[in-house]
Amino acid sequence: MSGILHADQTLCTAAEERLAIAVWHGEPTLHHMNLLEDMVRERVRLYASNILLVIVEQPVLPAEASRSRMTEVMIRYRESLAAIGVVIEVDGLFGMALRTLGRGVVVASRTRTPTTFARSVTEAVDNMVEAFSNARLDPMRVLKSVHQIRERYASSMPPPPVSELPRV
Repeated sequence: MSGILHADQTLCTAAEERLAIAVWHGEPTLHHMNLLEDMVRERVRLYASNILLVIVEQPVLPAEASRSRMTEVMIRYRESLAAIGVVIEVDGLFGMALRTLGRGVVVASRTRTPTTFARSVTEAVDNMVEAFSNARLDPMRVLKSVHQIRERYASSMPPPPVSELPRV
């Protein structure tokens, strides 16, 4: 079973063997970028051929400082990761813009790490079968792990606030 390392209203990080997972549910801050780097650093320390899977659930645009920090992290670990999968589960123009921005971060970081962008976790895993195979990770197990993490993350969040105003 996958282990959640951190969970708050914005970010959930989790890891299982050579797989590091980050689920963004809100706008990334510098603090969250530091948490992401901590997770990647620990995976790299423990295992070779790590894969980072980033899932963006909400339409958010990180502030400039957070985007810069993301680029720094990618530069620092560009030789240490076997692959990066970025899933942006946002439809329409905004989703397309976020995927384009992500590709720009990859170009700016000059990473040699194979990085794929997808609209769903299934699509990302399908695009990364070779990378998972090289890291000795079963793609079906990856999908199951992601599903379990997302269920546990969602169940750990408090319910949305209830309006105190009476209904008319």
